Amino acid sequence: MERDELAALLTGREGVFALARSALDSGARLIGTDRPGVAESYWRIFRRRERHTHRTGQASAGFADAVADLEACPERELYLVFVDDRPAGGYWFSVFVTPDRSRVVACFGVGKP
Repeated sequence: MERDELAALLTGREGVFALARSALDSGARLIGTDRPGVAESYWRIFRRRERHTHRTGQASAGFADAVADLEACPERELYLVFVDDRPAGGYWFSVFVTPDRSRVVACFGVGKP
């Protein structure tokens, strides 16, 4: 996924989506996957990670909402794209995109431990 393609999908969204878009606009590193993963696996993995992040007090943005969005998503597969804004003091964003790359399903950010 290209930077401008992801930025367009995040445009007009609020909260953590806007934070991820701002990070992209500021030059944060974009790390994309070349094939989709299983959506159910994502929500199972990230539900556990969200609980761990909460227990340890690690900074995060939109994590619980993203897990709920992943669980409710009807898609069988999703692309997972990362936006790394940690060098600028921001978050490591995980952005989940539909297989046709037309919509962002969920997004959350995690700060440095």
